Amino acid sequence: NFWERVLPVHRDLIKVIGVELQKVICSGEHGLQRDLPPDFKGLFKPISEYHYYPALEELIRDVFSGRERRPFRFASTVDFMVKGQVIRRHQPISFLSEVESKGYRYARCREYETAAQVCLQIPFSCPGDFYLCEVEPEYTLSQILQSKSLLSHRFTCSTIPGDSIFLSPVYEVQALMQMRRNTVKIPSSLEVDVIDVTSQAQQITFIAPLTLPEILAYEETFPITAELLEAPEYQTVFKTDWVSSLRKGQKIQIHSRASAWRVLASSSKGNKSTRYFLISGGYRGKFKRRPREFSTAYDLLTSVNSGEKLQVVVTKDFECYEDCFPSLSVGDRLKVLYHTTTRTPQETDVLVCNLCCENDGEEQMEQIMLPLYVEGRFVEEVADTTKYTMSEVIQKLKLPCELKVAVKDPTLAIDILSSFSALKLEELIDDPFLVISFMERPMLCFDLPVKWFEVLLFFTQDSARELKKPVNQSVVEELTDSFYYQMRKMLPCSGPPPPRPPKRASFSANDTRKEITTDRKQSMTKPMLPPLKQEPDCQYAAPLPPAARKQIQLRRRSEPNEYSLSKHKLRTTSTSSKDEEDDEHDYECIEDTVKDISQKTRKIFLR
Repeated sequence: NFWERVLPVHRDLIKVIGVELQKVICSGEHGLQRDLPPDFKGLFKPISEYHYYPALEELIRDVFSGRERRPFRFASTVDFMVKGQVIRRHQPISFLSEVESKGYRYARCREYETAAQVCLQIPFSCPGDFYLCEVEPEYTLSQILQSKSLLSHRFTCSTIPGDSIFLSPVYEVQALMQMRRNTVKIPSSLEVDVIDVTSQAQQITFIAPLTLPEILAYEETFPITAELLEAPEYQTVFKTDWVSSLRKGQKIQIHSRASAWRVLASSSKGNKSTRYFLISGGYRGKFKRRPREFSTAYDLLTSVNSGEKLQVVVTKDFECYEDCFPSLSVGDRLKVLYHTTTRTPQETDVLVCNLCCENDGEEQMEQIMLPLYVEGRFVEEVADTTKYTMSEVIQKLKLPCELKVAVKDPTLAIDILSSFSALKLEELIDDPFLVISFMERPMLCFDLPVKWFEVLLFFTQDSARELKKPVNQSVVEELTDSFYYQMRKMLPCSGPPPPRPPKRASFSANDTRKEITTDRKQSMTKPMLPPLKQEPDCQYAAPLPPAARKQIQLRRRSEPNEYSLSKHKLRTTSTSSKDEEDDEHDYECIEDTVKDISQKTRKIFLR
């Protein structure tokens, strides 16, 4: 067949859909070249040189190519006969018009050299060696490009230096190729062998791969069928079963562009890890507000800036070591008022709040200032029991917000959102989605995100069917952890990070540590024993008896600065005795005790 004959030798099949003139190369006598734009306005005059035609029809067709039809003169280098009349060679003949008779075309001409000026009708098929007796004065660039004979001439141009120039057009061929997404552009200067196979390849359809964003440009043609050419082996977007069916060769039907927006949500269940969802605006369940939790006073500031009236309860004690700020206890109720700055002694951002106090059964308000670094762990007091639909949440509440499902979606067989005690709706997502279904299950539809799935597909000739009541399986889609964090990077930041707490010069852990270290060093530098006064007549007591060794209690651990009275004291003078009376303790001489013990030990080993 055609493919067996052509493809083994010629690997690429192309379909030419257009030719575009890029430029015209103007070559001079000495090899100098310059590029002329396609819209060059100059006029070219051919240099006189004869070009011969074997038939009159070829001469007329070449002369009239790209110009209006008007009289011209021609001749032949050989004699020829017309209706018994011989026309001599080099005899000028004037062409007047073209006539047709009995299916044959003739040139109505006039012969000038005869006295009668006879009009002749010369058949277009008349043989001879014809040439023009005169040359048209000037031509535009477009006229020259439309005539093959004129392109073979040399020209002169008043705006281009040189006595003789030659024109060479450069074209760009626009073609289609199999499995190419874009139009292939081939320069005419490319040296490649081609074969015209137009008649044999009429039934061949060229496949142009498209991405999902490119599919949106064909929205007016929906519904339409397509086939997947390429899909990644592992999709890291949704935790759902239908994603695994998006593989090469899968045929799908694209119904429309999804009209519903979506909300990014997160939830946690007990001590389990957090799970992330994408909830469609078509979700038919209802939500109730849930008290929000705030870790610091800075988190309260974000709600105050949005104009909310916030009342919270403290769930963690906070002790402030600065006299200008109060401490908080568990159960304290606060009404957040506004944000301001104060100098204590440095400038500090604070929240002004009303602290609710009960005095003799009456509730009183005390205005306090909380620095933004307060870590009191606050929980919002919520008195709102309204049940909100998905659209009402976006219109009346401000994202992010804490909610829980009060009414399940009746269209879902299993509403997974109702199993969580808390849902945090974080961001509104308005990225485009396509409503698709698989050809083998046309009633089950899915929402395919255009920007998040990297697939290639092409349109097929299969007929698409419009569905009356399709079942949407993508009302709630669970996201993978990796894609959730990737999406958070792409979304705009909700606010600046919280400020660092100011340094407390009056009391800090470093200062306490320094004081402890200093005290320890000072205590180590103090002498453990009082200095002994060395006198020349000082005598030591007699050595201890051998039985004294058994009285040493090794098991008892002495406390610091605890000393026992010794029976053997130093003999001192009256001056030293006076000093000892002033002292509270008596200290034994360690040097003598160690010396006696070492002597006794030596005697034991010598035995």
